[in-house]
Amino acid sequence: MTRVYGSLKPYNPNLFGGYMLAIFPASLTAVFLPIRNKHYKTTLLGLSVFLLSVITIFLTGCRGAYLGLFFQLILIALLTMRLLKPFYKKIFTCVISAVSVIAISLVLSLNSLRARILSIFAMRNDSSNAFRFNVYQSCVDMFKDNWLLGIGVGNQNFRETYGLYMKTGFDALSAYNIYLETAVESGIFALLAFLGFLISNIFCAIRYIFSKNSVNSIYLIIAITSVAGMLVHGLVDTVFFRPQIQFIFWIMIGIIRVLTFPDRKRRVHD
Repeated sequence: MTRVYGSLKPYNPNLFGGYMLAIFPASLTAVFLPIRNKHYKTTLLGLSVFLLSVITIFLTGCRGAYLGLFFQLILIALLTMRLLKPFYKKIFTCVISAVSVIAISLVLSLNSLRARILSIFAMRNDSSNAFRFNVYQSCVDMFKDNWLLGIGVGNQNFRETYGLYMKTGFDALSAYNIYLETAVESGIFALLAFLGFLISNIFCAIRYIFSKNSVNSIYLIIAITSVAGMLVHGLVDTVFFRPQIQFIFWIMIGIIRVLTFPDRKRRVHD
């Protein structure tokens, strides 16, 4: 299939897919806030931007972005239903159903897109999947030998050490998995700290959403969705460590911290 990419260097559809995956939930502010304030014309504009972003992610051909997008849409549906009134829940259900029908129709009608999606589940029968599985195995061996402190942070350290473990013909620039990359470079304690940091922030945000029905909940849904998409994409790629995506990631984490921290502070004083 013909894959699109943006103006971000290096020109790579996977990087563009990761970037779009990180920012497209922000378009929901132009959907939820106008609905809340009954500005329905602005809502239509927001929906247009949202749908255009989804189509763009499909056109990147990035299979990791497809997985992240699927997870994001489910998360948006589950968290948003909590905030909407019964009348708006029916409208939202109709919109989600329409988006699902459009997506399924695209997959069924475009052979190249259908083949791209089905290749995700081809395991080692797909060359790209087979390459990643070989890299994963080599990185697991690296981790076993350096599980405490890792090999050291940085691409140069990874390249030099990976050469000692790699299978012939399967050279790689990274582990193609952000969790495995963290464990290999910095050891088991860094991985646990990373996972604990993510889980604690996401847990605080979800608890806030389900305990209150305020405009802050909308911003938290957007932040959680963006972070979740990046983390799912990170299962099969390491574009997460690119500065463009890191910048968005820390903005979303900042939103979560700012909106949930005052709530925790009040509970401590109480």
